[in-house]
Amino acid sequence: MSSTASSPQTRAARARTLYLRDLAQRVRGLIRGSEASMVALGVIAGIVAGLAVALLGTISSEMHSLLFGIGAERLSGVRHLPKGYFVPILGGLVLAAVNYLWTRRRRTIAIDPIEANALHGGRMPLRDSLWVTFQTLLSNGVGASVGLEAGYAQMGGGLASKLGAALRLRRADLRVLVGCGAGGAIGAAFGAPLTGAFYAFELIVGVYSIGNAAPILAASLAGVLTARAVRAVTYHIVMPPAAVPLLVDYPTMIAFGILYWVIAKLVVPRFEETYAQRTAAIEGGMEQAEKAQAEAEAALREYQAQLAEARAEAGRIREEARSEGAAILAEMRDKASADAARITDAAHKQITAERQQAVIQLRSEVGRLATDLASRIVGESLQDDARQQRVIDRFLSELETADPDQVRTAATPATEGS
Repeated sequence: MSSTASSPQTRAARARTLYLRDLAQRVRGLIRGSEASMVALGVIAGIVAGLAVALLGTISSEMHSLLFGIGAERLSGVRHLPKGYFVPILGGLVLAAVNYLWTRRRRTIAIDPIEANALHGGRMPLRDSLWVTFQTLLSNGVGASVGLEAGYAQMGGGLASKLGAALRLRRADLRVLVGCGAGGAIGAAFGAPLTGAFYAFELIVGVYSIGNAAPILAASLAGVLTARAVRAVTYHIVMPPAAVPLLVDYPTMIAFGILYWVIAKLVVPRFEETYAQRTAAIEGGMEQAEKAQAEAEAALREYQAQLAEARAEAGRIREEARSEGAAILAEMRDKASADAARITDAAHKQITAERQQAVIQLRSEVGRLATDLASRIVGESLQDDARQQRVIDRFLSELETADPDQVRTAATPATEGS
């Protein structure tokens, strides 16, 4: 009953799996063949990141209202707290306890979007992203001086990486999609699409290119529009109107210009050199990772070939052993038959020889007895050798040619008479 009931469910689940696999393959082929498809996927990542930012910002605001009794204003801008002076201490203890329990179960360090793109080809475990987001949200919610930007970028990048892994994107496409998720989250957090885009270019992807620009800009813009559409509680920066410059402001402007020139001539080149070294190191690490993966695949193919060769060799050895065993068994049978024939022939010869010896002995003994008996019957001496020999031969000849029944019948009265 249960097997018949579960069989349709199994078939339905298998059909869904095949359908999703076929759909993922079609989407992957569409993304590889069209830049517009990659832009559309970036928009999806940006929308998901914007919703995640909206949810995290709202939870943080509600925690501040509940624990500290403040209204819509930000905790960092409040001059006097109505309550909750011990909340940061208690929250820190709770965070330490939860962190201790987590590290006992999982000792590896969580992978952030930058490390994921630099070393892991854009792959980020979603569990690590959720854990980092929880740490950031709890710290911010209990009043610690911790921003939510790390949680935003981690959640946006983690969700984008999960989406790309489900579609089995190539390493390059997956890295771009992680940049779309992180950039969309940062853009949604600050309400600034260009900020999110440059964050993705500079820190997550690491390179500027025409192929990366459209998906990342679209993702950042989609994240900002999504957060505004759901009226999320995000950062809101208010700029005051610019004042009319006075004469005393010009020296400050001139000093700022000189400082800008010094930074542009002395500091920025060093930053650019460091950035170039970092980019080269990241690209070198990616090349080493790809080379290591290729070597691992080659080693796997070689191992599989050696395993197949070993299995074939084992089969050949097993077949040879079977053939040799059959040959040895046949040889042993032939040898046993020859030994049995030889032993039987020797036994026959021995029996024949013993029979002849017994006949000779019997002939001599019977002849002696017959001579003595005949001497007593006829009253004549038969000690003469020639006569004795003739009598014995005649007696034995008649005994050999006579019927055994007649001999037994003739011998019976003689026995009774005696």
